[in-house]
Amino acid sequence: MNLFLDGMGHYATAGIDKKYTVLNTTNATFTIAAEGRFNNALKKVCSTGVSTGYVEVAPLMTQTGVWTPNASGVQGFAFKIDDLDTVLEATQGNAALCNLFSIYEGVGWILAVVLNPNGTFSVYRHHEGGFGIGSVYLGSSVQGLRSNVWSYLEFKWTIHDSAGSFKIRVNNVEVFSFTGDTSASSASQSFTNVWNVTRYLQLASNAGGGGPHPTMWMCDAYLLDQAGSGDEARDFLGDGAFDYIIPDGIGNDDGFTPLAGDNWENVEEVPPDDDTTYVSATAPSTRDSHTMSNLPAGTVPIIFQTLIYARKETEGAAGIKPTYREAGVTYDANEQGIATPDAYRYIIQPYDTNPATSATITEAEVNAGEFGYVKES
Repeated sequence: MNLFLDGMGHYATAGIDKKYTVLNTTNATFTIAAEGRFNNALKKVCSTGVSTGYVEVAPLMTQTGVWTPNASGVQGFAFKIDDLDTVLEATQGNAALCNLFSIYEGVGWILAVVLNPNGTFSVYRHHEGGFGIGSVYLGSSVQGLRSNVWSYLEFKWTIHDSAGSFKIRVNNVEVFSFTGDTSASSASQSFTNVWNVTRYLQLASNAGGGGPHPTMWMCDAYLLDQAGSGDEARDFLGDGAFDYIIPDGIGNDDGFTPLAGDNWENVEEVPPDDDTTYVSATAPSTRDSHTMSNLPAGTVPIIFQTLIYARKETEGAAGIKPTYREAGVTYDANEQGIATPDAYRYIIQPYDTNPATSATITEAEVNAGEFGYVKES
């Protein structure tokens, strides 16, 4: 089931913490740079010694409603690092601080994938035993990454104390597989062994203040769980790119008030320009719907999501529903609250299928459809 996508082409550095749940910049600098495989990438530059900077995603919605955390998931993203020799070598004692990718329940990590200086991956599970050791080694991959080369990484997991599993693929080839205990245990933290957060790029530098320190890039990211049926995504998607489309015309509804010009002209900026151009509404049930730019010819969609960049004017309840319209029928997603008047945030609505057909959406359906929003409260 689709939980989150990021092609990174639609926002700039100032938008990172508006898309990701957490942006931690300890000993690191994060930017959106035009250095991705096809578009932008999230770029991390370690600045000194051990770097603990990272980004996190805590999913909220699915196509059918608020997500229920569970024991299984699938994550993919493209990744590049400039020099593997600069990466701190992990041990059982510091694995939680040296991970490329990790899975959390609350503030406690369950599984962590470490990138080794030789390019292979090592996998650990959280287990606080004697002598202060906080992890159990599950094994290491065969060949993994090379310095300064893009690779597409995918991780698939099931958390269980006996029938768990963890797999890693690099460029569609399986390089690691483990079956057995993938659960977390701790005398100081409580675990129910479901996950609700994924963390990226918490790689550390092996150098002191003088460097050199690693620089790394990530793009074209997806996050799923393994729930669902039919055409819902719940397995490896394989190497792919996530592009974006923007409003390009007036659709069936234009109830919001534009700052100037037509509604769509105030909401199609890349990156968003906050209060420079916008549409607004105060009355419940007010709708906007926009025709959209076409997908690149020949695109084969798998999953998709809509993004609404919004803030509210004053404190108090404010909610909005993302919408999709096809063949004269509008399909409303579930309502999501707008958090604060102080800053814009992305309202993220994942989709596995076309709401009109319950099947995988097609290029023609995307191009002919309308996307928008309705104010609920």
